[in-house]
Amino acid sequence: MIQRSPSARTLERFFRMAQDMLCLANTEGYFTWINPRWEQVLGWSTEQLTSRPFLDFVHPDDVAATLVEVDKLARGEPTIHFTNRYRKRDGGYCWIAWTCTPDPDSSELFAVARDVSRERELDRLKDEFISTVSHELRTPLTSIHGALGMLASGRVGTLDDQATRLVDVALRNCRRLGRRIDDILDLGRLDAGRLELKLAQVDVAGLLAGVDEAMRSYAGAYGVTLRCEPPPEGVTVLGDAERLHQVLDNLVSNALKVSVDGAAVVVRATAGDDVVRFEVVDQGPGIPVDFRARLFERFTQADQSSTRYATGTGLGLAIVRSLVEQHGGEVGFDTEIGQGTTMWFELARSDVARTGTGRDVLVVEDDPDVARLLAAVLAQEGFGAEVASTLAAAREALAARAFAAVTLDVLLPDGSGSDLLHELRADAATADLPVVVVSAVTDASRAELGGDALGVVDWLSKPIDRDRLVRAIDGVAGGARKVRVLILARDDAAGNHVASLLDPRARGVTTTSADAAFAVLASEDPELVVVDLDTPREVVSAFLHLARDLKRPLPLVVVAQPDGQLLSDVLSGRAPGALAGRLKRSLGSAG
Repeated sequence: MIQRSPSARTLERFFRMAQDMLCLANTEGYFTWINPRWEQVLGWSTEQLTSRPFLDFVHPDDVAATLVEVDKLARGEPTIHFTNRYRKRDGGYCWIAWTCTPDPDSSELFAVARDVSRERELDRLKDEFISTVSHELRTPLTSIHGALGMLASGRVGTLDDQATRLVDVALRNCRRLGRRIDDILDLGRLDAGRLELKLAQVDVAGLLAGVDEAMRSYAGAYGVTLRCEPPPEGVTVLGDAERLHQVLDNLVSNALKVSVDGAAVVVRATAGDDVVRFEVVDQGPGIPVDFRARLFERFTQADQSSTRYATGTGLGLAIVRSLVEQHGGEVGFDTEIGQGTTMWFELARSDVARTGTGRDVLVVEDDPDVARLLAAVLAQEGFGAEVASTLAAAREALAARAFAAVTLDVLLPDGSGSDLLHELRADAATADLPVVVVSAVTDASRAELGGDALGVVDWLSKPIDRDRLVRAIDGVAGGARKVRVLILARDDAAGNHVASLLDPRARGVTTTSADAAFAVLASEDPELVVVDLDTPREVVSAFLHLARDLKRPLPLVVVAQPDGQLLSDVLSGRAPGALAGRLKRSLGSAG
């Protein structure tokens, strides 16, 4: 059979009549060819869309992500599914989903885009509907569960054996329905980022004992033996005990469902130097090869009709992964067909101090629970922590050794933290020591300490915002060493001006040629590269081409003279040579 290639006229007709938004673009930031569907969706004319950088139409909050995606394309990596918001001529925005392939022989990008605003709105409405229905179901379910519990307890009369069995069945299914509703609600909260973790020290032995007690009768209903191996004593992790219990319950529940009568499910925890590994081991059929990649996706179940694996909503493992990752942990599995599966997750230990890292923090806090929590949070992030509960203990610790930072409670048993802070600033050795104030009364503390004049990095209220604490400490840890910044500018004067804009804790090295900049990049390993937007394009292109050979992330910021206005967010990944021209033309209009 002879296949005939379409003519140029046919291709042109296809391009013109397609209902998807088809386009060609270049890595310099411009559309070079678009079909009429663009004008129908956005309202802009073809001339308007092709004569301006496409970043001009992107929602400001989506610009950074769009730049990163373009950089991936310029490196030859296709875009499978990427969404951002595009400005319409009427001033509104619509959501655009992209599939894009770079041409390896040119700088052209071949893209198919689609307006998915309606789908996004439907997803939002679906989430609201699920949340509403779930909440409406919980109210009558609570009443039903309470009534059944009263009957089972015998408080309203003695039941015969048959009635007792029926009530037990109803209670089990009531609890089962409650867990399904909880799964749906939890998934909605996780997606929306509204699920807050109540972090505290969690004893591993106590956690496993609670799971054993809660799931033993459930295992008996499946004819399966649940065996919890003796856990390590005195080992703790930082986490939300209720949510970690939920993670283990889900894993054990799944293991029971795939097990045959008479089999055993083993739950254990082992402590390494830095992490605790939790494992749930079953003797089931193993996870099918074609299902393994989708195991942690929502609403997915293996087709195993011979087992009880297919019961449930298919949400449990998706929730497990989200919860473990929110705890800063890792989850996975080991499986063998016909032999069984080990589901595992790992969390950082919070009962061990990491010292000698050069990232030690002095925690000045008199409340022992808060002090342990602060130390545990820091330990999870790789910081060593020493606790001082009084001013005297803090002074002794500071005299004994150097710290990368200090967390300071203002209200201490033997005085005010403001006294210690003034002492730190008066001593040349600790004048620049970063301090994070952690206090139940931050407003009063700020007034007492004299505001930011004393160099306080951040002010944290109790209860502690874990992420904010980590960002504050991580941003300044490293002691007196200054952050190395490579500056590539058109001349020394421009480079010196950029250097003057840097934070005092940064050390700038100015270069004006590609070879010199690359030499600094290779020898000093700077944390940041700042490029003056007026640097000749060929110099920037040559430098970025050389930087590729280092095969490591290149954090890049572009600034415009003379005010140093930031035009792009920090870009992660090796920037291609085409980036210079794209920034020159696309970002130049924003300066």
